[in-house]
Formats: sequence, structure tokens, C-alpha cells
Amino acid sequence: FSGDPEVRMLSVRGLTAIGAAGAGPLLEKALTDPHDGVRSEAVAGLAALGLKTDAIADLLNDPSPRVRLAAVRAAGTLKLTGMAKGAMALMVDDSAEVRRAAIEALLRLGECGTAPSVRQRLNEWRNRALRDEFGPPSREFSLRCIGK
Repeated sequence: FSGDPEVRMLSVRGLTAIGAAGAGPLLEKALTDPHDGVRSEAVAGLAALGLKTDAIADLLNDPSPRVRLAAVRAAGTLKLTGMAKGAMALMVDDSAEVRRAAIEALLRLGECGTAPSVRQRLNEWRNRALRDEFGPPSREFSLRCIGK
């Protein structure tokens, strides 16, 4: 890849658009790029091509909201159920867009918290959501999973 992040982003988009054979390893390598735009495009590319990788899980904790957003969307799109806890943690992300995407991903995963620790966390979120601390999407998710 080029030294220019814009060129790298365009390269990742191109690989995704043409569905290039062997794109998976190149997109996975781009997940560690120093530029958040390249990382987010790489995650989106993997999801668009239906390529599952555990490396996406690390990006749920990325410092960039842009990357966290792409990662949690990919988790839902690819039905990466092993990332449900990471997606749940993003329900309280600083970014409203990431919070909404986390809820959508969890609904796609069908993950309403069957593990006791997850159920406990959802109960806490339910109580906070009832007070509208997170906004309507989180409230809707909590009530749907746990009930009124």
C-alpha cells in the first residue's frame, strides 16, 4: 500500500468493490493501519465481502469512533456472536452513532443477554434506559430484551 492514507483508503475501497480474489488478507492487514479511515474502510470491506475474522473484535475498542462504528456494524452484519459482549459495551459509547449501531448489531445477533453477567449488565442498562439516560434506541433495546 501507499504512504498516502487517501490512496490506501481508495485501494481498500477498490478491493472491496471488485471483490478481488485474495482480498481478505490485504483487508485484514489494513485493519492495523495507523489511519482510522483505512481501518474503518477495511472493516466495512470485510463485512461487505462476508469475510469473518476475529481481528474485528479488537477494533471494538479502537480509539476512533469511526472505526468502532465500522467494527460493531460488521459484527452485526457478519453475525459474529462472539463479539456480543464487546457490542454491549458500546451501548454506552461516547458517540451516539456508535451506541445506535451497537444496539442494531445486538438485535441482528439475537443477543439479548443469556449469560448471567450480561443479563445483570442489561438490567442495569434497563434501569438507566427507563430514566432515558441513553436515549430512545437503548431504551427500546433494553425493554425488548428484558421486558418492562
